[in-house]
Amino acid sequence: NPTNTDAFRYLINLEMQHAQTAAALQWNDQALQHYPQDTFFLFKKAGILEASGEYEAAAAISRDLMTEYPLVQKYAYAYNEQLLSAARRQLKNGQDTLATKTLQTLLRSDEKNYDAWRALVNISSGHADSALQYFPNDTTLLKHKLGALEQQKQYKAAAATAETLAGLSPSPQRWRNYAQMLKGKGMKNQLSIFHLQTVYSKDRPAAGISSVQYTRFFSRGSGSLRMNYGHRQGNTGMQVEMEGYYNHSPKYYSYASFSWSDSPVFPDIRAGYSLFRNFKKGWEAELGGRYLKADSLHTFTGVASAGKYWGPFWTNLRVYATVNEGNWYDTYTLTHRYYLNEQQDYLVLIADMATAR
Repeated sequence: NPTNTDAFRYLINLEMQHAQTAAALQWNDQALQHYPQDTFFLFKKAGILEASGEYEAAAAISRDLMTEYPLVQKYAYAYNEQLLSAARRQLKNGQDTLATKTLQTLLRSDEKNYDAWRALVNISSGHADSALQYFPNDTTLLKHKLGALEQQKQYKAAAATAETLAGLSPSPQRWRNYAQMLKGKGMKNQLSIFHLQTVYSKDRPAAGISSVQYTRFFSRGSGSLRMNYGHRQGNTGMQVEMEGYYNHSPKYYSYASFSWSDSPVFPDIRAGYSLFRNFKKGWEAELGGRYLKADSLHTFTGVASAGKYWGPFWTNLRVYATVNEGNWYDTYTLTHRYYLNEQQDYLVLIADMATAR
């Protein structure tokens, strides 16, 4: 009996038990030739195609069944799972645009599908706000939103998101510290006071420098003006100092400085410039130069450094090569920092070594 439905079902299930999807699909297609509207064989074909990795074709059949029989939940569930599998494979193959369209199609069917929202937010954090309408206290989605806002330099909104995370986290202080850091980024003006006290030996009076600095932050960097008052070996004097940072691109930024003084406490002129390059895995390299004029002394110094961020640490080795009257002087500075909270406060250890040749 070539139209025996029980025989077709038995043969299809037998082939599927042995993972023979091609043979199962062949038997299923023969059954559909006799019973083209049979929901069992139609749904079975969608399942066979899904097992074969043909997720889009499977979803097309499940979609038609779901549309015709909206009260049968298994059709909608299968359709959503097949679309999700299709999107995951598209992501694996680097087809982000196609995966986004697939996930958006899924969400039109099931707007509260958490897995679909997670996958969509992983493609672009810009979807986090929409996802949070359905899952307002999901910390993973909130972290994506925080990252997107910080990248867009919307620091006030990012700080508010960090405060929300603090209320949901078992370790809230970390997120409160991060919120404070973000609030600081949103500020454009900074006033700072410094004091450096240096003791050379017991029989020599201590030397000191006190400074007041104003810094203005802008979209691509910052500029600072600093007034220094110093006392050393019975002399006192003032120095005017300017420095700035400029971000050329996500990979390159510059540092420049210039200072002037007519006091014996400070050099007459000091100037410097460095170009920095960021690399993957937290590496950074620097290449630059420095100029110093003090009394009759004129020196030019080449600067090169390499640094790396690793966890809460930053380690940097900087080399200075100075030439003066035909003589070369090398200085090596190793700096190691341990950041206490989101790179706001840190402990630092500095070691220097100099040679002459």
